[in-house]
Amino acid sequence: MKKIALIALAYPADGLGREPGERWFDVMPPLWALALATYLRSAMPGVKVEIIDEQLLGRARFLQRLAAGRYELAGFSPVAYTYPAVLDCARLVKKNGAMVILGGHYAPALKNEILGARGPGSSDYCIDAIVRYDGEKPLHALVSGTPFSGVKNLVYPGPGGKIIENPVAPLDLAKLPPADYTLVSLEAYFRLQPAHSRGTLPFASQRGCKWAEGPGRCIFCSIQSTGGLRAIAPAAAALRMADLAKLGARYIFEGSDDFPADQAWLKEFASRAAGLKFPALRLFARASTLNQANVALLKAANARYVSVGVESMSDAVLRCVGKGASAALNRRAIALLLKAGILPKIHVILGLPGETRATFSAGFAEFKKMELPVESPEPVLLTSTFAVYPGTEAWRRLLAREPGYRGRDIVDEKVLFRAWLKHFSRLTEGDIDSARAALERLFAARVRVPGARRDKP
Repeated sequence: MKKIALIALAYPADGLGREPGERWFDVMPPLWALALATYLRSAMPGVKVEIIDEQLLGRARFLQRLAAGRYELAGFSPVAYTYPAVLDCARLVKKNGAMVILGGHYAPALKNEILGARGPGSSDYCIDAIVRYDGEKPLHALVSGTPFSGVKNLVYPGPGGKIIENPVAPLDLAKLPPADYTLVSLEAYFRLQPAHSRGTLPFASQRGCKWAEGPGRCIFCSIQSTGGLRAIAPAAAALRMADLAKLGARYIFEGSDDFPADQAWLKEFASRAAGLKFPALRLFARASTLNQANVALLKAANARYVSVGVESMSDAVLRCVGKGASAALNRRAIALLLKAGILPKIHVILGLPGETRATFSAGFAEFKKMELPVESPEPVLLTSTFAVYPGTEAWRRLLAREPGYRGRDIVDEKVLFRAWLKHFSRLTEGDIDSARAALERLFAARVRVPGARRDKP
Protein backbone atom coordinates (compact mmCIF):
# COMPACT_ATOMS: atom_id res chain seq x y z
CA MET A 1 0.00 0.00 0.00
CA LYS A 2 1.33 3.42 -0.98
CA LYS A 3 1.78 5.89 1.87
CA ILE A 4 1.32 9.62 1.25
CA ALA A 5 1.99 12.38 3.77
CA LEU A 6 0.40 15.82 3.63
CA ILE A 7 2.42 17.89 6.05
CA ALA A 8 1.17 21.10 7.66
CA LEU A 9 3.40 23.42 9.65
CA ALA A 10 2.17 25.71 12.40
CA TYR A 11 2.04 29.37 11.47
CA PRO A 12 4.21 31.46 13.78
CA ALA A 13 1.97 33.50 16.07
CA ASP A 14 4.25 36.52 15.83
CA GLY A 15 4.31 36.97 12.06
CA LEU A 16 5.35 40.28 10.54
CA GLY A 17 3.81 43.20 12.33
CA ARG A 18 2.03 41.23 15.06
CA GLU A 19 2.68 41.00 18.76
CA PRO A 20 4.43 37.81 20.03
CA GLY A 21 1.77 35.27 20.92
CA GLU A 22 -0.97 37.11 19.04
CA ARG A 23 -3.11 34.86 16.83
CA TRP A 24 -5.37 36.13 14.10
CA PHE A 25 -7.05 32.80 13.44
CA ASP A 26 -7.92 29.79 15.56
CA VAL A 27 -6.06 26.49 15.33
CA MET A 28 -7.96 24.54 12.67
CA PRO A 29 -7.45 21.46 10.48
CA PRO A 30 -5.48 22.36 7.30
CA LEU A 31 -8.21 22.60 4.67
CA TRP A 32 -5.79 22.19 1.77
CA ALA A 33 -4.68 18.82 3.19
CA LEU A 34 -8.25 17.68 3.84
CA ALA A 35 -9.26 18.53 0.27
CA LEU A 36 -6.29 16.73 -1.29
CA ALA A 37 -6.59 13.68 0.97
CA THR A 38 -10.32 13.36 0.30
CA TYR A 39 -9.86 13.51 -3.46
CA LEU A 40 -6.99 11.05 -3.44
CA ARG A 41 -8.80 8.52 -1.21
CA SER A 42 -11.90 8.82 -3.41
CA ALA A 43 -9.91 8.16 -6.57
CA MET A 44 -7.53 5.58 -5.05
CA PRO A 45 -9.13 3.86 -2.02
CA GLY A 46 -6.08 1.64 -1.55
CA VAL A 47 -3.74 4.54 -0.82
CA LYS A 48 -2.96 5.47 2.78
CA VAL A 49 -2.92 9.23 3.33
CA GLU A 50 -1.63 10.75 6.57
CA ILE A 51 -2.22 14.38 7.53
CA ILE A 52 0.61 15.36 9.84
CA ASP A 53 -0.02 18.67 11.59
CA GLU A 54 2.54 20.45 13.74
CA GLN A 55 -0.28 22.36 15.47
CA LEU A 56 -1.37 19.15 17.17
CA LEU A 57 1.97 17.44 17.70
CA GLY A 58 4.23 20.28 18.74
CA ARG A 59 7.60 20.88 17.10
CA ALA A 60 9.61 18.04 18.67
CA ARG A 61 7.06 15.25 18.11
CA PHE A 62 6.30 16.59 14.66
CA LEU A 63 9.93 16.33 13.55
CA GLN A 64 10.31 12.90 15.15
CA ARG A 65 7.27 11.69 13.21
CA LEU A 66 8.71 12.94 9.92
CA ALA A 67 12.14 11.48 10.61
CA ALA A 68 10.63 8.06 11.35
CA GLY A 69 8.15 8.04 8.46
CA ARG A 70 8.54 6.29 5.12
CA TYR A 71 6.42 7.85 2.39
CA GLU A 72 6.27 7.53 -1.38
CA LEU A 73 5.20 11.17 -1.65
CA ALA A 74 5.14 14.10 0.76
CA GLY A 75 3.24 17.30 0.05
CA PHE A 76 3.62 20.76 1.60
CA SER A 77 1.83 24.09 1.11
CA PRO A 78 4.30 26.71 2.36
CA VAL A 79 3.76 30.41 2.91
CA ALA A 80 6.54 32.98 3.18
CA TYR A 81 7.02 32.61 6.94
CA THR A 82 6.86 28.81 6.99
CA TYR A 83 9.01 28.12 3.92
CA PRO A 84 12.40 27.86 5.72
CA ALA A 85 10.88 25.36 8.17
CA VAL A 86 9.27 23.49 5.27
CA LEU A 87 12.74 22.99 3.81
CA ASP A 88 13.91 21.43 7.08
CA CYS A 89 10.98 19.00 6.93
CA ALA A 90 11.48 18.32 3.22
CA ARG A 91 15.08 17.29 3.88
CA LEU A 92 13.89 14.80 6.50
CA VAL A 93 11.35 13.06 4.28
CA LYS A 94 13.56 13.24 1.19
CA LYS A 95 16.32 11.48 3.16
CA ASN A 96 13.86 8.63 3.66
CA GLY A 97 13.09 8.39 -0.04
CA ALA A 98 9.95 10.50 -0.51
CA MET A 99 9.08 12.42 -3.64
CA VAL A 100 8.55 15.97 -2.32
CA ILE A 101 5.95 18.25 -3.93
CA LEU A 102 5.12 21.85 -3.02
CA GLY A 103 1.86 23.69 -3.72
CA GLY A 104 0.07 26.79 -2.47
CA HIS A 105 0.77 30.41 -3.45
CA TYR A 106 4.39 30.93 -2.36
CA ALA A 107 6.12 28.09 -4.19
CA PRO A 108 4.64 28.75 -7.68
CA ALA A 109 5.66 32.42 -7.41
CA LEU A 110 9.30 31.36 -6.84
CA LYS A 111 9.28 28.16 -8.88
CA ASN A 112 12.51 28.90 -10.74
CA GLU A 113 14.35 29.95 -7.61
CA ILE A 114 13.12 27.02 -5.51
CA LEU A 115 13.78 24.32 -8.09
CA GLY A 116 17.15 25.85 -8.93
CA ALA A 117 18.28 25.88 -5.30
CA ARG A 118 16.47 22.78 -3.97
CA GLY A 119 15.62 20.66 -7.02
CA PRO A 120 17.38 17.62 -8.50
CA GLY A 121 21.05 18.31 -9.19
CA SER A 122 21.29 21.09 -6.59
CA SER A 123 23.51 20.90 -3.52
CA ASP A 124 20.38 20.93 -1.33
CA TYR A 125 18.14 18.55 -3.25
CA CYS A 126 14.92 18.16 -1.28
CA ILE A 127 12.17 19.33 -3.69
CA ASP A 128 11.11 17.42 -6.81
CA ALA A 129 8.35 19.55 -8.32
CA ILE A 130 5.81 22.31 -7.72
CA VAL A 131 2.09 22.29 -8.44
CA ARG A 132 0.45 25.50 -9.64
CA TYR A 133 -3.21 26.24 -8.94
CA ASP A 134 -5.54 23.28 -8.21
CA GLY A 135 -3.69 20.33 -6.72
CA GLU A 136 -6.24 17.51 -6.59
CA LYS A 137 -5.74 16.01 -10.05
CA PRO A 138 -1.96 16.54 -10.18
CA LEU A 139 -1.57 14.72 -6.84
CA HIS A 140 -3.67 11.82 -8.11
CA ALA A 141 -1.59 11.63 -11.28
CA LEU A 142 1.70 11.67 -9.36
CA VAL A 143 0.60 8.96 -6.94
CA SER A 144 -0.65 6.90 -9.91
CA GLY A 145 2.86 6.99 -11.39
CA THR A 146 2.19 9.36 -14.28
CA PRO A 147 5.48 10.77 -15.63
CA PHE A 148 6.03 14.43 -14.80
CA SER A 149 5.56 15.34 -18.47
CA GLY A 150 1.95 14.12 -18.33
CA VAL A 151 0.86 15.91 -15.14
CA LYS A 152 -1.13 19.12 -15.67
CA ASN A 153 -0.26 22.14 -13.52
CA LEU A 154 3.18 20.68 -12.68
CA VAL A 155 6.47 22.62 -12.79
CA TYR A 156 9.71 20.63 -12.64
CA PRO A 157 13.34 20.60 -13.81
CA GLY A 158 13.83 18.97 -17.20
CA PRO A 159 17.01 17.93 -19.01
CA GLY A 160 19.91 20.19 -18.16
CA GLY A 161 17.97 21.71 -15.29
CA LYS A 162 15.67 23.74 -17.56
CA ILE A 163 12.41 24.47 -15.76
CA ILE A 164 9.40 22.99 -17.54
CA GLU A 165 5.90 24.34 -16.93
CA ASN A 166 3.17 21.93 -17.99
CA PRO A 167 -0.20 23.19 -19.30
CA VAL A 168 -2.71 24.37 -16.71
CA ALA A 169 -6.14 22.76 -16.30
CA PRO A 170 -8.63 24.42 -13.90
CA LEU A 171 -10.91 22.12 -11.93
CA ASP A 172 -14.68 22.11 -12.00
CA LEU A 173 -15.36 22.48 -8.28
CA ALA A 174 -18.77 20.82 -8.67
CA LYS A 175 -17.00 17.55 -9.47
CA LEU A 176 -14.93 17.50 -6.29
CA PRO A 177 -16.08 15.31 -3.39
CA PRO A 178 -16.91 17.14 -0.13
CA ALA A 179 -13.88 17.35 2.15
CA ASP A 180 -13.86 14.49 4.67
CA TYR A 181 -13.24 16.12 8.05
CA THR A 182 -13.17 12.75 9.80
CA LEU A 183 -9.68 12.20 8.38
CA VAL A 184 -8.40 14.11 11.41
CA SER A 185 -9.35 14.29 15.10
CA LEU A 186 -11.64 17.32 15.25
CA GLU A 187 -11.78 17.17 19.04
CA ALA A 188 -8.01 17.59 19.16
CA TYR A 189 -8.36 20.88 17.28
CA PHE A 190 -11.38 22.03 19.28
CA ARG A 191 -9.41 21.56 22.52
CA LEU A 192 -6.82 24.06 21.28
CA GLN A 193 -9.38 26.73 20.36
CA PRO A 194 -10.40 29.49 22.80
CA ALA A 195 -13.68 28.98 24.63
CA HIS A 196 -15.61 31.73 22.84
CA SER A 197 -14.86 30.25 19.38
CA ARG A 198 -14.45 26.56 20.23
CA GLY A 199 -15.87 24.37 17.49
CA THR A 200 -14.48 26.30 14.49
CA LEU A 201 -13.89 24.43 11.23
CA PRO A 202 -12.55 25.79 7.94
CA PHE A 203 -14.45 25.76 4.65
CA ALA A 204 -14.01 27.35 1.22
CA SER A 205 -16.89 27.55 -1.21
CA GLN A 206 -14.95 29.62 -3.76
CA ARG A 207 -11.54 29.75 -5.41
CA GLY A 208 -10.19 32.92 -6.96
CA CYS A 209 -11.01 36.60 -6.49
CA LYS A 210 -13.48 38.47 -8.70
CA TRP A 211 -11.60 41.75 -8.24
CA ALA A 212 -8.24 40.22 -9.15
CA GLU A 213 -9.69 38.42 -12.16
CA GLY A 214 -11.60 41.48 -13.35
CA PRO A 215 -10.91 45.22 -13.19
CA GLY A 216 -7.92 45.20 -10.86
CA ARG A 217 -5.65 43.47 -8.40
CA CYS A 218 -4.42 44.79 -5.08
CA ILE A 219 -0.71 45.54 -5.11
CA PHE A 220 -0.12 43.08 -2.24
CA CYS A 221 -2.24 40.22 -3.62
CA SER A 222 -0.34 36.93 -3.91
CA ILE A 223 -3.30 34.75 -4.97
CA GLN A 224 -2.35 32.31 -7.71
CA SER A 225 -5.65 31.68 -9.49
CA THR A 226 -6.83 30.56 -12.89
CA GLY A 227 -10.22 30.01 -14.48
CA GLY A 228 -11.80 33.08 -12.91
CA LEU A 229 -13.93 33.06 -9.77
CA ARG A 230 -15.19 29.50 -9.29
CA ALA A 231 -17.61 28.28 -6.67
CA ILE A 232 -19.35 25.18 -5.41
CA ALA A 233 -23.05 25.35 -6.24
CA PRO A 234 -24.69 27.46 -3.51
CA ALA A 235 -27.14 24.77 -2.46
CA ALA A 236 -24.33 22.23 -2.15
CA ALA A 237 -22.19 24.68 -0.19
CA ALA A 238 -25.03 25.31 2.26
CA LEU A 239 -25.68 21.60 2.77
CA ARG A 240 -22.00 20.84 3.31
CA MET A 241 -21.66 23.60 5.89
CA ALA A 242 -24.79 22.40 7.67
CA ASP A 243 -23.31 18.90 7.79
CA LEU A 244 -20.35 20.30 9.72
CA ALA A 245 -22.69 21.10 12.60
CA LYS A 246 -23.22 17.35 12.94
CA LEU A 247 -19.46 17.04 13.51
CA GLY A 248 -19.51 19.56 16.34
CA ALA A 249 -18.91 22.79 14.40
CA ARG A 250 -20.31 25.91 16.05
CA TYR A 251 -18.48 28.25 13.69
CA ILE A 252 -17.35 27.95 10.10
CA PHE A 253 -14.25 29.88 9.07
CA GLU A 254 -15.16 30.54 5.42
CA GLY A 255 -11.86 31.27 3.69
CA SER A 256 -13.08 32.59 0.32
CA ASP A 257 -11.42 35.91 -0.50
CA ASP A 258 -14.66 37.85 -1.04
CA PHE A 259 -17.64 35.73 -0.03
CA PRO A 260 -20.40 38.09 -1.29
CA ALA A 261 -18.71 38.81 -4.63
CA ASP A 262 -21.44 37.05 -6.66
CA GLN A 263 -24.80 38.35 -5.45
CA ALA A 264 -26.87 35.76 -7.33
CA TRP A 265 -24.81 32.96 -5.76
CA LEU A 266 -25.12 34.57 -2.33
CA LYS A 267 -28.88 34.98 -2.65
CA GLU A 268 -29.43 31.27 -3.31
CA PHE A 269 -26.91 30.28 -0.63
CA ALA A 270 -28.65 32.43 1.98
CA SER A 271 -32.04 31.03 1.01
CA ARG A 272 -30.81 27.45 1.48
CA ALA A 273 -28.88 28.22 4.67
CA ALA A 274 -31.87 29.91 6.31
CA GLY A 275 -33.78 26.62 6.29
CA LEU A 276 -30.99 24.57 7.85
CA LYS A 277 -29.47 24.15 11.28
CA PHE A 278 -26.48 26.26 10.46
CA PRO A 279 -23.22 27.11 12.29
CA ALA A 280 -22.30 30.76 12.61
CA LEU A 281 -20.13 32.06 9.76
CA ARG A 282 -16.84 33.90 9.96
CA LEU A 283 -15.98 35.19 6.50
CA PHE A 284 -14.10 37.73 4.40
CA ALA A 285 -15.52 40.49 2.22
CA ARG A 286 -14.37 43.51 0.28
CA ALA A 287 -15.94 46.78 1.40
CA SER A 288 -17.19 47.31 -2.15
CA THR A 289 -19.35 44.15 -2.05
CA LEU A 290 -20.87 44.91 1.35
CA ASN A 291 -23.95 46.76 0.16
CA GLN A 292 -27.29 46.73 1.97
CA ALA A 293 -28.69 43.79 -0.01
CA ASN A 294 -25.62 41.61 0.43
CA VAL A 295 -25.33 42.35 4.14
CA ALA A 296 -28.98 41.33 4.62
CA LEU A 297 -28.23 38.06 2.82
CA LEU A 298 -25.18 37.46 5.02
CA LYS A 299 -27.33 38.00 8.11
CA ALA A 300 -29.88 35.50 6.78
CA ALA A 301 -27.05 32.99 6.33
CA ASN A 302 -26.04 33.37 10.01
CA ALA A 303 -22.89 35.43 9.44
CA ARG A 304 -21.47 36.35 12.85
CA TYR A 305 -18.13 37.95 11.96
CA VAL A 306 -17.06 39.59 8.70
CA SER A 307 -13.41 40.48 8.12
CA VAL A 308 -13.08 43.58 5.96
CA GLY A 309 -9.78 44.48 4.33
CA VAL A 310 -10.03 48.19 5.06
CA GLU A 311 -6.21 48.47 4.77
CA SER A 312 -6.21 52.30 5.03
CA MET A 313 -8.63 55.18 5.51
CA SER A 314 -6.69 57.45 3.16
CA ASP A 315 -8.25 57.66 -0.30
CA ALA A 316 -4.87 58.53 -1.78
CA VAL A 317 -3.26 55.41 -0.33
CA LEU A 318 -6.18 53.19 -1.33
CA ARG A 319 -5.77 54.39 -4.93
CA CYS A 320 -2.05 53.57 -4.77
CA VAL A 321 -2.72 49.96 -3.75
CA GLY A 322 -5.46 49.33 -6.32
CA LYS A 323 -8.02 48.48 -3.65
CA GLY A 324 -11.07 49.77 -5.48
CA ALA A 325 -12.39 51.32 -2.28
CA SER A 326 -12.47 54.61 -0.39
CA ALA A 327 -12.70 55.79 3.20
CA ALA A 328 -16.41 56.49 2.73
CA LEU A 329 -16.98 53.00 1.30
CA ASN A 330 -15.09 51.43 4.19
CA ARG A 331 -17.16 53.36 6.72
CA ARG A 332 -20.38 52.39 4.97
CA ALA A 333 -19.45 48.69 4.97
CA ILE A 334 -18.75 48.65 8.71
CA ALA A 335 -21.92 50.61 9.49
CA LEU A 336 -24.07 48.21 7.44
CA LEU A 337 -22.60 45.20 9.23
CA LEU A 338 -23.25 46.70 12.65
CA LYS A 339 -26.80 47.69 11.73
CA ALA A 340 -27.43 44.05 10.75
CA GLY A 341 -25.98 42.77 14.02
CA ILE A 342 -22.81 41.36 12.42
CA LEU A 343 -19.47 42.04 14.11
CA PRO A 344 -16.72 43.46 11.90
CA LYS A 345 -13.05 42.53 11.94
CA ILE A 346 -11.17 45.52 10.54
CA HIS A 347 -7.85 44.72 8.87
CA VAL A 348 -5.38 47.59 8.50
CA ILE A 349 -1.98 47.51 6.78
CA LEU A 350 0.73 49.98 7.79
CA GLY A 351 3.53 51.00 5.42
CA LEU A 352 1.51 50.95 2.19
CA PRO A 353 2.84 52.75 -0.89
CA GLY A 354 2.22 56.47 -0.82
CA GLU A 355 1.74 56.51 2.94
CA THR A 356 3.08 59.56 4.78
CA ARG A 357 2.50 61.12 8.16
CA ALA A 358 -0.03 63.39 6.49
CA THR A 359 -2.00 60.54 4.89
CA PHE A 360 -2.00 58.65 8.16
CA SER A 361 -3.25 61.69 10.06
CA ALA A 362 -6.02 62.13 7.50
CA GLY A 363 -6.84 58.43 7.71
CA PHE A 364 -6.83 58.54 11.51
CA ALA A 365 -9.42 61.31 11.41
CA GLU A 366 -11.56 59.06 9.18
CA PHE A 367 -11.21 56.18 11.66
CA LYS A 368 -12.58 58.48 14.36
CA LYS A 369 -15.74 58.92 12.27
CA MET A 370 -16.16 55.15 11.79
CA GLU A 371 -19.01 53.50 13.65
CA LEU A 372 -17.69 50.71 15.90
CA PRO A 373 -19.30 48.12 18.17
CA VAL A 374 -19.47 48.95 21.86
CA GLU A 375 -18.27 45.45 22.73
CA SER A 376 -16.87 42.42 20.92
CA PRO A 377 -15.71 38.98 22.16
CA GLU A 378 -12.63 39.39 19.95
CA PRO A 379 -10.41 42.29 18.90
CA VAL A 380 -12.02 44.33 16.14
CA LEU A 381 -8.80 45.94 14.90
CA LEU A 382 -6.16 43.71 13.29
CA THR A 383 -3.03 45.57 12.18
CA SER A 384 -0.05 44.31 10.24
CA THR A 385 2.88 45.90 8.49
CA PHE A 386 3.06 45.70 4.73
CA ALA A 387 4.36 42.34 3.51
CA VAL A 388 6.11 42.18 0.15
CA TYR A 389 5.27 38.68 -1.04
CA PRO A 390 6.73 37.02 -4.15
CA GLY A 391 4.36 37.04 -7.09
CA THR A 392 2.75 40.37 -6.17
CA GLU A 393 2.96 43.71 -7.95
CA ALA A 394 4.74 45.04 -4.86
CA TRP A 395 7.39 42.31 -5.25
CA ARG A 396 7.97 43.24 -8.89
CA ARG A 397 8.34 46.92 -8.01
CA LEU A 398 10.79 46.17 -5.21
CA LEU A 399 12.92 43.93 -7.45
CA ALA A 400 13.18 46.80 -9.94
CA ARG A 401 14.77 48.90 -7.16
CA GLU A 402 16.60 46.07 -5.36
CA PRO A 403 17.73 43.55 -8.02
CA GLY A 404 19.91 41.82 -5.43
CA TYR A 405 16.82 39.99 -4.16
CA ARG A 406 16.40 38.22 -7.49
CA GLY A 407 17.22 34.52 -7.49
CA ARG A 408 16.51 33.96 -3.80
CA ASP A 409 13.99 31.38 -2.65
CA ILE A 410 14.12 32.43 1.02
CA VAL A 411 12.97 35.96 1.77
CA ASP A 412 13.19 37.79 5.07
CA GLU A 413 9.95 39.72 5.47
CA LYS A 414 11.42 42.24 7.87
CA VAL A 415 14.37 42.99 5.61
CA LEU A 416 12.05 43.35 2.62
CA PHE A 417 9.80 45.68 4.61
CA ARG A 418 12.69 47.97 5.47
CA ALA A 419 13.70 48.05 1.80
CA TRP A 420 10.10 48.78 0.85
CA LEU A 421 9.91 51.72 3.27
CA LYS A 422 13.17 53.07 1.87
CA HIS A 423 11.86 53.20 -1.69
CA PHE A 424 8.08 53.52 -1.51
CA SER A 425 7.09 55.19 1.75
CA ARG A 426 8.04 58.32 3.61
CA LEU A 427 7.46 56.65 6.95
CA THR A 428 10.10 55.20 9.26
CA GLU A 429 9.68 52.06 11.34
CA GLY A 430 9.23 54.36 14.32
CA ASP A 431 6.39 56.11 12.50
CA ILE A 432 4.79 52.71 11.85
CA ASP A 433 5.01 51.76 15.52
CA SER A 434 3.50 55.11 16.54
CA ALA A 435 0.68 54.74 14.02
CA ARG A 436 -0.16 51.26 15.25
CA ALA A 437 -0.14 52.41 18.87
CA ALA A 438 -2.43 55.33 18.05
CA LEU A 439 -4.94 53.06 16.29
CA GLU A 440 -4.86 50.53 19.11
CA ARG A 441 -5.53 53.25 21.70
CA LEU A 442 -8.44 54.57 19.63
CA PHE A 443 -10.07 51.16 19.30
CA ALA A 444 -9.35 50.19 22.93
CA ALA A 445 -11.11 53.35 24.08
CA ARG A 446 -14.17 52.70 21.93
CA VAL A 447 -14.58 48.90 21.85
CA ARG A 448 -14.64 46.80 24.99
CA VAL A 449 -13.02 43.39 24.48
CA PRO A 450 -13.37 41.19 27.60
CA GLY A 451 -9.98 39.98 28.76
CA ALA A 452 -8.08 42.24 26.37
CA ARG A 453 -4.64 43.36 27.43
CA ARG A 454 -4.53 46.98 28.51
CA ASP A 455 -1.56 49.28 28.15
CA LYS A 456 0.22 50.05 31.39
CA PRO A 457 -0.25 53.63 32.57
